Amino acid sequence: LPQEPELYPESPEPDLYPSGRPRRSEHSRKLPARYCDELPPAAVPELPEEGVAGDGNETSHDGHNSSTAMEINTELHSNTSQESIYDTDPDSFSTFRSYYLQPPSFMSDISLESLCDSPNFAIRRKVKNWWSGIASSLPTELTDADVAQEMDAAVANLKENYFRPFENATSYLLIRWFYRSGNMKTLLDLDRLVQDVLLKPDFKLEDLKTFRATRESQRVDVIKDKTLADSLFQAANGWYKVAINIPVPFERVAYESMSDIPRFRIDTLFYRRPIEVLKAALQNASPEEFHFQPFKMCKPKAFAAHHIAYIPKLSDQIQDFCQEKFGKTATSYVLSHLPRELIHEVWKVILDNEFTEAYARGFLVTFTDGIVRHVFPRIFTYSADYPEKVLLACIKQLGKRPCPTCLVMKENVKLLGTARDDHTRTTKCRVDNEQYQDKIKRARNYVYMSGGILNGQYLEKLLGPESAVPTHNAFSYRLSGLGFNFFSMFVPDLLHEFELGVWKAIFKHLIRILYAQGDNSIQMLNDRYRRIPPFGRGTIRRFHANAHAMKKLAGRDFEDLLQLLFELATWHGLAKLRLHTDTTIKSLEHSTQRLGEAIRKFESETCTQLEARDLPADDAARARRKLSKLAAGTTMSEPTTRKAKKHPKFNMKTYKLHALGHYARAIQLFGPSDGFSTQTGEAEHQKVKRRYKRASKSNFTQGLAKLDHRERVLDRIGKQQIVREAINDPSSDEEDLSTTAPEVHHKRSHKTRNKVELAKWLDKNKKDPACKNFLQKLKNHLLTRLRGLEYDGDEQEYSAAERNQVIIKENGTIYQHKTLRINYTTYDMRRDQDALNIRNNADFMVLGCENKENPDAHPYWYGRIIGIFHANIDYQGPGSRSSDSQEMEFLWVRWLGHERSNNYHNGWRSRCLPRIGFVDYEDELAFGFLNPTLVIRAVHLLPCFASGRTNLHLPRRSICRLAEEKDEDWDMFYVNIFVDRDMFMRFRGGGVGHKSIQKKIQKFSDDRWP
Repeated sequence: LPQEPELYPESPEPDLYPSGRPRRSEHSRKLPARYCDELPPAAVPELPEEGVAGDGNETSHDGHNSSTAMEINTELHSNTSQESIYDTDPDSFSTFRSYYLQPPSFMSDISLESLCDSPNFAIRRKVKNWWSGIASSLPTELTDADVAQEMDAAVANLKENYFRPFENATSYLLIRWFYRSGNMKTLLDLDRLVQDVLLKPDFKLEDLKTFRATRESQRVDVIKDKTLADSLFQAANGWYKVAINIPVPFERVAYESMSDIPRFRIDTLFYRRPIEVLKAALQNASPEEFHFQPFKMCKPKAFAAHHIAYIPKLSDQIQDFCQEKFGKTATSYVLSHLPRELIHEVWKVILDNEFTEAYARGFLVTFTDGIVRHVFPRIFTYSADYPEKVLLACIKQLGKRPCPTCLVMKENVKLLGTARDDHTRTTKCRVDNEQYQDKIKRARNYVYMSGGILNGQYLEKLLGPESAVPTHNAFSYRLSGLGFNFFSMFVPDLLHEFELGVWKAIFKHLIRILYAQGDNSIQMLNDRYRRIPPFGRGTIRRFHANAHAMKKLAGRDFEDLLQLLFELATWHGLAKLRLHTDTTIKSLEHSTQRLGEAIRKFESETCTQLEARDLPADDAARARRKLSKLAAGTTMSEPTTRKAKKHPKFNMKTYKLHALGHYARAIQLFGPSDGFSTQTGEAEHQKVKRRYKRASKSNFTQGLAKLDHRERVLDRIGKQQIVREAINDPSSDEEDLSTTAPEVHHKRSHKTRNKVELAKWLDKNKKDPACKNFLQKLKNHLLTRLRGLEYDGDEQEYSAAERNQVIIKENGTIYQHKTLRINYTTYDMRRDQDALNIRNNADFMVLGCENKENPDAHPYWYGRIIGIFHANIDYQGPGSRSSDSQEMEFLWVRWLGHERSNNYHNGWRSRCLPRIGFVDYEDELAFGFLNPTLVIRAVHLLPCFASGRTNLHLPRRSICRLAEEKDEDWDMFYVNIFVDRDMFMRFRGGGVGHKSIQKKIQKFSDDRWP
């Protein structure tokens, strides 16, 4: 979109070096501001006293207590007129919790460790989970001695028999290794075999004499030991095999009753009863990780997701069935109808009477803490891609009204973000009411009883206005009488609707435009993507393949490709936040409006003015589809020799585009999008595909069910093994020195093998501009810190005599390190970590110093680490606070400054990224030293490819460059403010966890659109 010049005052003429090159550094005479690394609040919030509401009013519970939960439940859930709100005390970040009706009976033990996301943190894990509820669950009449005896017996049993139901520990270790390793064994799997099996003290070679893998694997399929079944493994929590019967309609074949209709039988539905799964999940140890350690839902090895059913496909025998019953094969419309019938018959089995009874009245379950609670199961959301949503919502795919939650017309999908579009979403919601159910009943009678035509005019007139289909919805059948509207459970899906949907479609059309331009545009794009450096632990991966081909790309890859389209990236960043406020929700709504306007402009102007051509991959895919139809015997609607379309148009009439407008409302109702992401299901799908390779292909659904049960039991035994090892060896819980304590700001290695003798090193590099006045600058830096001076003014200048008071011990030896880990508090009040490495992740950001001459200056400064050092220092001069030697850490950095240009403005309103470049070597402070405590976190810099590479800012060969940079630097960089959620909020403002820098980044908040 065009810039608005009136928003930007005329910039002053840039300051120049003697050589005539413009100065870049705004901070050439200032040092960074002090940065306060504030830890997230980790204490359990204090609840108000019982019987006192958060506003000081008395509660409206009429004296009821937890012992009468069964009797008063209906009152608590339906009597909203007496609703009370309980607020906890605000924490250090001014956040608090509000509870409706009454505070919870149990709150998780929130600690700093539970708020850590990086795997490099030193976290002391608790090992008491398994037996923590034993004492509280014992009869109250037992004496203390009896309780102690029961506890000792439980621990002794755990030590001796943790491997049950296996015959011995050797069998368990081997079977567990087999199922945990991949289908294709690697050298890493071989290492695990040695470390996790052969070297374990419980491994005994003589136990293998009678070992049979099949027999040992089958031990977990049927657990005969009642003690085990009732405690650890919950044998009732297993898989059931049932048969389902699908009524098959046939055109112009009528029946007197539904019972007369032929039914196609499917014998291989394997499922688990939901209430049994819920009870098992609440009674074993895993809910502590699932509920109280957020963001582990997408890690398949956590076993936090439970597989409920493996839905079979409609077999090819259905045509044989129709031929036998009706004398002819089924039409394409019948074959499209039957899969909907199948999936809803499956859900009718899953949502059994036990579940509906629990939905209405709840059920009692003993939690891991030994307390019996009254639990009410609820279905809040159903996360799925669009084809599955269509099946579950019982609507036509991409019909006249393609949305499963509202009645928007297909031709109005392009109105995303307009007032008319918002009005449709709020006033024309789909509702499972009596009128809708009556239509479905009449339609089914017409199809099944009267032999009506599925694509006939009667059904089109009856169901067409809502794009409905004549399928009885299972959720409506089971739960509509309990007030459940199944249309409301369908939530947006970022993975399929945006990352693999809208964004992929826009990116693909941009590639088509480039392809039509010819020349080397495509090759240039691929080259630039490959030159983008990686960032973080897989946050941004290196692009090895051609980006334009989009081959074997996952959702995260399209997310990485997205970073450079500003409005799309802004919307994506807001939609994926894990902590929302009223402000971010409103920002998401406004971003949706701007995004809709930008896409409409892209479609109406860019796509009409610039030619686009089908890619070779499009032609190949079209040819494969034609061959597939020919092989299936489908009649072709067009000749196979027809040439491919030369000018494909950008399609805005898609449900995926329309779905973007539902995110703000869905987040308000159900929380951040991470909570209803299909990423969890996709991760579990990968697990199923891995298991499929091991399952018997003759009956793979049964094999998948067995493998799921076996791996879950093995994981449960493995947790007991960890507990047992911790009991036997308490020292195993000690801190790992290779990790970092989350409460510290940073950590580097304490090794001293990489010595740098300054006298020799400086003599060797005396012609390097980066090393000019190295020792003088270093001592000035150390002296300022030793005297306790604040970094909020001009850099201090010291005399030679003062600098001589700083003694670098061991004849001027400093010690170099490769990596510095920076811990920081994220916008959502969690603790994370960046690893700064001098080779591949050396760029960082610090807070800028207050600039009275330019109060609107960019609040961050940027630099690149050349070296990470520590030294032992002696200092006895003024301001000395110790007579002992001090170990001091410091970073040797090369500063980057903001490009001063009258033609470039960065910010949210200009929709441009901050642009920076290396400070010219002629500047006295182009190179300097920095206290590591001032570093906020690492930053991702994108080369400005249009400006190219240059050696003007450092004309000579220098040790501050890597060998592969060939004595040149990129002339300019863009700061990737969209690299992750935390960085996004650091440049947007309003992050709850960014309390210490809120005033500094007010500039960003003021620059945002309303």
